[in-house]
Amino acid sequence: MLINKTHGTVYAGAGITKEALGHIWADRKYTRPMLFYDGAVPIGDLNALEFFGEIRLDCQKEPTYEALTEILFRARSIYERRKWDVIVVVGGGSALDIAKAVAVLLTNNGDPLSFRGFNKIRRPGLPVIAIPSTLSGSEATNNASFTDTQTQRKMGINGAHMFTEFAILDTQWLPAEDSPVWAGTFLDALTHAYESGVCRQANHLTRYMSRQALAFLSSGDREQIQIGAHLAARALCNSGSGIAGALSYPLGVLYGVPHGVAGGIFLPDAIRFNDGPDAPLAQWVTEFLAAYSVSTNLRDYGVKDLEQLQNHVKELQPAFNQNPKPFDAEKDGWAILKKHWKK
Repeated sequence: MLINKTHGTVYAGAGITKEALGHIWADRKYTRPMLFYDGAVPIGDLNALEFFGEIRLDCQKEPTYEALTEILFRARSIYERRKWDVIVVVGGGSALDIAKAVAVLLTNNGDPLSFRGFNKIRRPGLPVIAIPSTLSGSEATNNASFTDTQTQRKMGINGAHMFTEFAILDTQWLPAEDSPVWAGTFLDALTHAYESGVCRQANHLTRYMSRQALAFLSSGDREQIQIGAHLAARALCNSGSGIAGALSYPLGVLYGVPHGVAGGIFLPDAIRFNDGPDAPLAQWVTEFLAAYSVSTNLRDYGVKDLEQLQNHVKELQPAFNQNPKPFDAEKDGWAILKKHWKK
């Protein structure tokens, strides 16, 4: 039986944010919107709209459960006075994940850490309108990822109530194509697109979405690229990841490597492992990494003790089991790490 988890309405097009918000306001009769936004993203015309509170987010690092708890405390103090009926969030994957988590934690009492895992959120949260400023695809998934600094593990709040109600895919919010943010989140989208199509949990629908996502991502057109990133994340939400996606987590948690870059470093290895040494997609990703000067040397990211990293990689065997070909964390994982740990 094929099951496709999805939710919400998507608006797409260049410069359509205000029009889309007007359509949503008229359709849903929202009157008390709350704004969350990444402080590094200029919110421009949104300043002219009336919000019943706003929270500026610092998204320079991957969000932790401690940071989420602090933001939730601030949000509750405003919510108790102003009772928003919808959250509007502008930003990349971290900002969207924070807003999605706050939306459900306002209606489900408890320590954020107690909701780690799947389907522990029992009541729907406030509706969320996501306006992504990167290609992470968080607006399409039922996940919100946070780092548990006590265990040094990245563990999400996941489940049916984590989907956004609306996504506005407006290319005006995307970064310049020569920026590190573009490069990193483009790599993230490529990793989602490839691994969601080949992993063992893939089905006819996710394979179709992943193929279309790869076609859009390679088009060179900003609108198609943004839609491709959205499709890739939607496919991932309904299948799973693989080698590159799994290897990205310890790099992010232990060394602060941006998630998309951490996966992109290993994506050519994952493709060649599955499709052979001459796989065209692997060559294209390798050329992309070089064009954007993305280092693939783990030493450049502060990795001094490869065995420490390998100890974390060994724990990822369940994720590696999703790969279409058998991948052993100790043998194959170690070989890839050594390849990227250069003098």
